[in-house]
Amino acid sequence: MDIGIGLITACAVGGFAGLLNGLVVTRGKIPAIVVTLASMSIFRGFNSIWAAGDQVSADEVTQAWLDMTGLKIAGVPLIVIIAIVILCAGYVLLYRTATGRELFATGSNPDGARLIGIPVDRRILLAFGMAGLLGGLCGALWASRYATIDARVALGFELTVIASAVVGGVAIRGGSGTLLGIILGALTLLVIKNGLTLVRVDPLWLQGVYGLVILVAIGIDTFIVRRAEQARQARAR
Repeated sequence: MDIGIGLITACAVGGFAGLLNGLVVTRGKIPAIVVTLASMSIFRGFNSIWAAGDQVSADEVTQAWLDMTGLKIAGVPLIVIIAIVILCAGYVLLYRTATGRELFATGSNPDGARLIGIPVDRRILLAFGMAGLLGGLCGALWASRYATIDARVALGFELTVIASAVVGGVAIRGGSGTLLGIILGALTLLVIKNGLTLVRVDPLWLQGVYGLVILVAIGIDTFIVRRAEQARQARAR
């Protein structure tokens, strides 16, 4: 019972935070990346003040909660199964439903999407709400796997997440990207991290490497978009 309550609570809090961000984007007309990074700092600061330096240690939760992510089904860790299920559900939503196609259209050209009747604001709220819900789920799984819950954990992980998406082909401007690309991007960063560790590079350099990877990936994406635009203009002449 405590596992269900913990997961539902985490998903609900994350989903609410995501919807709040979506409302700021749709009503305030503020770029999504700006809202996401700003609200992250706000939520993190509020969480730190609320926690007042306290931690939830392993002896304060049930053993069932701690064992949740270590559970194996047919030899496969439960956390891996959850990730696969989420990826499959995401694939079906994005590539097999009209809503998924509308999400891509909203990301690539919101004004054009409005002209053809797509409810852009609702699709943005859906995207933010789902992202928040999954973020809450990840937080709960993190708390189970690492036992200790602290308001200051996972600092800097946002850059890793952004880098994984960008390296995987997701455009910062929105409207392009694939789930397979994101998986490959995450694996690429994992290889880079392990490689730097093997050659005994200071872990503090990792964030700098991730930042450089983001700049390179965005630069390549911008170059490709510019060349495609020039080609279209040349054909139009």
